[in-house]
Amino acid sequence: MTKDVHTLLNRYQQWVERTDNPDATWVSHYNDLRLVKACLNKISLNDEHPQHPLQIGIVGPTQAGKSTLVNVLTDSTAAGISARAGYTVHAQGFGLNLTEADLTPVHGVMAPMTRVRSDELDFSNLNTYVLDPISSGPAALVNECVVWDSPDFDSIEARGYRGAVLHTLALADVLILMVSKDKYGDKSVWDMLNLMVPLNKPIVVVINKLSERDTLSVKQSFTERFEKYHPNIDLLPVVALPYIEEKRAFNSAELQDIHTGLTAATQHLSRQSLKPAVTHFIDEHWDQWIKPAEHEQDAKNHWDTSVNQAITEAVSQYELRYINDDSRNDVFNRALAELLDLLEIPGIAATLQKTREVVTWPARKLFGLGISAVKGNAVQAPPADLEKDVLTSIQTHVLTSLQGVAVDAQHDFPEQAAWWNSLTQELRQQRDDIGTEFNARAEQYQKDFNPRIEAAAKKLYQQLETQPALLNSLRAARVTTDAAAVALAVKSGGLAATDLLVAPAMLSVTTLLTESALGRYMTTVKAELKQQQSTVVRQQVLEGALGDALLKLPNTMDQTELLGVDLTLR
Repeated sequence: MTKDVHTLLNRYQQWVERTDNPDATWVSHYNDLRLVKACLNKISLNDEHPQHPLQIGIVGPTQAGKSTLVNVLTDSTAAGISARAGYTVHAQGFGLNLTEADLTPVHGVMAPMTRVRSDELDFSNLNTYVLDPISSGPAALVNECVVWDSPDFDSIEARGYRGAVLHTLALADVLILMVSKDKYGDKSVWDMLNLMVPLNKPIVVVINKLSERDTLSVKQSFTERFEKYHPNIDLLPVVALPYIEEKRAFNSAELQDIHTGLTAATQHLSRQSLKPAVTHFIDEHWDQWIKPAEHEQDAKNHWDTSVNQAITEAVSQYELRYINDDSRNDVFNRALAELLDLLEIPGIAATLQKTREVVTWPARKLFGLGISAVKGNAVQAPPADLEKDVLTSIQTHVLTSLQGVAVDAQHDFPEQAAWWNSLTQELRQQRDDIGTEFNARAEQYQKDFNPRIEAAAKKLYQQLETQPALLNSLRAARVTTDAAAVALAVKSGGLAATDLLVAPAMLSVTTLLTESALGRYMTTVKAELKQQQSTVVRQQVLEGALGDALLKLPNTMDQTELLGVDLTLR
């Protein structure tokens, strides 16, 4: 898959900008990606403007003397000098004896920073840089090139203007790492070298403020450490500069080694070597950069699996506690009640027809009076919906168990903790809404399922029509029993469908059906109706309402602490 550096960088940038206390590792990845993007722009510059002027970049920690070195190289006072650490907070380029046309092509590498005049630099806006054409003095060590001064890479504010350093690294054809005697061994210096060396650009190391007594030992110490960390890299030129009084300038002898080192670096320069170096850098670091996204994807996969398992268990519970429990499931009883109507018994058919005008038939409102209505007792019992009770109980269990999964995962997978914490908060916020939507979908399913019940009753009736003797027996049985009482209970909306089976009229019907040649067919219709009911509830209510809502939670949860990278970038 394509390694989309630009999209990945954009996601890291969004994360850094919206996070108050960003993880140091993520910030490091972000800076790596900023460097890579700038290097890719430099590669484009090399291809489109192969003759653009030589770019020399100077980087270093605080109080190393970078600005002083700029002035030495150019024999000018172009770079501002201050005893205050961190004085330079913007990238500042000085084009020696160059025209504006020579300088313009480099703007693409410095983007998204914008070029301003030196008098427009603002400490509160670090997204700018200066690139001024200047005339060099007679003692300049370089000519017809751009020398870049950069901010300190180790100061406490370095996070803010790190971009200026990274763009300097990318744009420069030759790099000068300038350090003082006190800081050449600092971790920040060697971390910077670890960024510089893989770019395969000529590097000159300048160690400033050395006494004559310390020069040899410091250079040797630096060289040994470099060979230890980079054993397969040719030794860098290491130049020593003496400590000088503030009012004294370096003499030509003291600067000879710098001139020699820069000359050698320029002669060995190959701009085309940057392309394979950057490709290798991307390949080497890509797995690290994408690792946070992998952790988030692993968390989402875990959540999806947990949701699917919970829904599968919910379906099993629904079938166990309702579909296969004839004391609760009224769906076939309601089909039999519909069949009772289809028998069209003379004398009560008109009564049942009037019932249709009062109550939807077969009615979900057949609750309350229950069998007491058949026995002539008109006491109203509390309404009930056994299927809805089962579904509500299952829904509550699913939400509670999955909330436990999310909480436990924060402790079990610390690298995924931010993702799980965000999901937990989203689940808590949406729990009531999920429940409301679930109940609405359950009620809608119950309404939409009525035609299936009617269809089952019609299948039974059509089968009965092929056996006229049995059909007449059923009609006779219904006339001689208390079918009128059943009709009255239905009309009042007080007969529970689960009670129809034990009503005398229904006992007569079901007994004849069961004992007749239609017994096996009735069992088949009953099984088919239950299977349809189970399928519809699984698809529309448990999976379609509850499962979908839970699977979509990661799409709406707070992304502030997350990277949120699509792994198809890999």
